[in-house]
Amino acid sequence: MNYYKVQSTYFLIFIVISVIAFAAVPAMKSTFSGASDSFVKARMNHIQGEMFFVNQGRGSFSATCYDGVIASIIEDLIQEYGKKVVCRTNKPYDSKMFIYVELRSGEFYCVDSEGVTCAHISEPGTQFQCKDF
Repeated sequence: MNYYKVQSTYFLIFIVISVIAFAAVPAMKSTFSGASDSFVKARMNHIQGEMFFVNQGRGSFSATCYDGVIASIIEDLIQEYGKKVVCRTNKPYDSKMFIYVELRSGEFYCVDSEGVTCAHISEPGTQFQCKDF
């Protein structure tokens, strides 16, 4: 058995596997980013469902961004996802609520108290509805 031939064969196999692994890294990164955005969208849709129950129970969204179930979900989103999450109500009436988050893809995903959900490429202004976005 030729020692140098065996050693060079294993070295070539190592090189081929390394090249394949490094080629797969960018594809895996985009996959994880997409999965992460899907997680955030699911959490935002959960928030939208909670908006319905808060509005039915209290009749307003007063302090909802800072206290209660929706505030808890927003805090979890900020900690787990690490991106900007904005929550607004129309003061002083608190009859409308609007929440948006910046996704890893660069889009902004929003939900509002009227049941509208949308994604856009630019950050929203000062409105309280996704349809104005």
